[in-house]
Amino acid sequence: MRARLLPPSLAVVILLLALVAAGCSGQEAASSGESSSGADPSAYVTVDVQAASEALDSDAEAQLLDVREPDEWADTGVPQGAVLIPLAEVESRAAAELAPDKPVYVICRSGNRSQVASETLVGLGYTQVYNVDGGVTAWAEAGLPMETYAP
Repeated sequence: MRARLLPPSLAVVILLLALVAAGCSGQEAASSGESSSGADPSAYVTVDVQAASEALDSDAEAQLLDVREPDEWADTGVPQGAVLIPLAEVESRAAAELAPDKPVYVICRSGNRSQVASETLVGLGYTQVYNVDGGVTAWAEAGLPMETYAP
């Protein structure tokens, strides 16, 4: 009995669809900033405030970066132990103030600027970058430790 083969044009279409499907799923995870196993290791990961707080408490090398502006720090206070670098200065100051081989948790007011800062850090070669979803607003609502900003 002779096996029936697919017509070459149909085989090519099926192969292309499989490649497109595989490419889109990986690209989506990396561009959203959320990675799972098998995703781009250079992408940042978004975590909630509770996960960030627990990681910072359990890992003495983990760093917390607050990218809000000084007037915001003065108005609300800052998460305990945060390194304070406004978003516009992250690229120029990160190398001097943050260890590139240690986890960095990035926080802002609500989570938008921290996404930009996370992308900047990844672009600078930081490999363990975590965007804190909900920002300081969610941090304070969760009752997590804050301290007064003193310039």
